[in-house]
Amino acid sequence: MAYRFPLYYDRSNGSLKNMSQAQLVEVVNAVRYEWGANPYPALGTVISGGNMDSLTETRLQAGTHTTHPSTFIDAPNTSIVTTTFDKVSQSQSGVGTSEYTGSLPCYYDTSGAIKHMSLQDVKDTFIYPAILLLTDGTDQPGTFKITNTTTLAGHTVDTANGAMYIDTRADATAYTAGSIPETQDQPTNITSYYLAQVNNITNPTHQYPMTILPNGDLAEYKPVTFRALLQQVVRRTAFTDTGFKIRYGYFDGTTHTSTGINMGTGMTDTRLNSQTTGTVEVHGNDYRTQDFPSGTPVTINTTFLRIRRD
Repeated sequence: MAYRFPLYYDRSNGSLKNMSQAQLVEVVNAVRYEWGANPYPALGTVISGGNMDSLTETRLQAGTHTTHPSTFIDAPNTSIVTTTFDKVSQSQSGVGTSEYTGSLPCYYDTSGAIKHMSLQDVKDTFIYPAILLLTDGTDQPGTFKITNTTTLAGHTVDTANGAMYIDTRADATAYTAGSIPETQDQPTNITSYYLAQVNNITNPTHQYPMTILPNGDLAEYKPVTFRALLQQVVRRTAFTDTGFKIRYGYFDGTTHTSTGINMGTGMTDTRLNSQTTGTVEVHGNDYRTQDFPSGTPVTINTTFLRIRRD
């Protein structure tokens, strides 16, 4: 269980050599690429009923109106409309039920003998460094973030089921005293938020290590075989290994308390902060009163999507 320098075949002189640190970094980048091509876990939007926490959004609506035959009387205050968004699911499947059991790279031990790396060696050398990068909060391949635009360079924005969260406010300009009784809830959309996946890395080139065949011969990994090893092990590790389990959650400091690093923009819930009383006299014997949303927008809450290692 250690950080190893696997052997590779140097075609320039026909010899076996230890991979350099730079060459190991190239393989780590291949792990990032393979995870990004088939990440665990993966997020996606649904129409409703997603398995991630529900998010709430609020706005003011007008109160009900009052009428009186001879005078204006107090009307009920404005009230809060709450909308629930449960449009994101976190998929935690498809990693299999057992660890990788295929052949592993080989290396020179301290005595000069050629030995197989253990699976833990592979994790220490290639997989854990990649997961540390994948969860550092930057635009890492395959990771998910929140954006308030439907197009974003280097990303695939999920618009299949519409916005995953919408900040709305009462449209104060829609309410007029002359139209009492006004429809109570007259919202306008302020900002729509979408789930985006990073796809900003090209398939990297790197040295392919050597492995020991069942008959004892040495052979260079076939590219498809080595890449399959990397993808299977990184996905399984992100599922099972304490300290390297990749998960997503929400954070707003109150209801949602996921640890980790913010991914993308925060989703704000804003609301008008006051109300105005409208009155109108109709036909001399119908005095109508209704309270309307008004004032300036204030931020009620800001929620972030976070990535973390459990």
